[in-house]
Amino acid sequence: VVSVQDQLTKLVAEQAISSVSEDGKIGIGYSFERVNTCMPGYGYTHGDRADVRLDAPSTDGLYAVDLSVGVSKLIMSISDVCSMNPDSTMRDARHYFSHALIAPGGSRVAFLHRWIRGDVTKRWSRMVSCNLDGSDVYIFPTSGMVSHIGWRDSNNILAYCRDIHGVDGYVLFQDQDVDRWERIGDSAFNSDGHPSFSGDGRWIITDTYPDRTRRSYLSLYDTVEDQRFDIALLKHWKKYATPEPYSHWACDLHPRWNRAGNIICFDSVYTGNRSLCTINLSEFVGQISGDVSSL
Repeated sequence: VVSVQDQLTKLVAEQAISSVSEDGKIGIGYSFERVNTCMPGYGYTHGDRADVRLDAPSTDGLYAVDLSVGVSKLIMSISDVCSMNPDSTMRDARHYFSHALIAPGGSRVAFLHRWIRGDVTKRWSRMVSCNLDGSDVYIFPTSGMVSHIGWRDSNNILAYCRDIHGVDGYVLFQDQDVDRWERIGDSAFNSDGHPSFSGDGRWIITDTYPDRTRRSYLSLYDTVEDQRFDIALLKHWKKYATPEPYSHWACDLHPRWNRAGNIICFDSVYTGNRSLCTINLSEFVGQISGDVSSL
């Protein structure tokens, strides 16, 4: 008799999980091995599936995992998504999924559908959402580029992307409504980052990539007052980065909130070692008004 723990151990060895629902019952994942072949440095090898070498397989894609019993089910194949509103850039391309993230409340999941043509530097992306069983699929109105995402609540999601007018920036979308979207923080940000909302939806924590001095900003943004506060400037040592796209590695900050909304954690190599760091923001977040200039 195989125990639940044995099933979960086997599951962890064979499947990769990108996001877990708030109640801890459901995991959502995709092939990180496929990611690693299409976007080196952003995935890893796990298993030896023949379909990882196929351009758009029907046997691989987004899967849901019942974490109570260790059962995995494919809910959205790569082939299925490729057939939805295809464009000319998808022809003869190799497709993969990334950045799957379950919404607060656990009813929807958003993920990136990406594809490359010729080599890994020629990449396109779009953002897709669906129910946790793969139903009610929705493709967000973007124009060829989506990089990082973060749910504000169960119905609204932020993405750094190229909007339908061809302008890059942070855009807040309402799920399943093509006409409901707005640009966020244009006065505060002019580059990509990894956004995450506080539980009350007011604050965004995000970051920047290293500048010419190899330093990255960790920034807090107030969506009510449209103000950015840089709370840290962190060195990214050159030994932890390589620009070579076929063996890429780095350590982005990837800031995110705890569930209480008073502490953020982030990854960094500013000490010279890879570390998981935290900052307590309880004095500032959750305020309806107040002076946070001391940040």
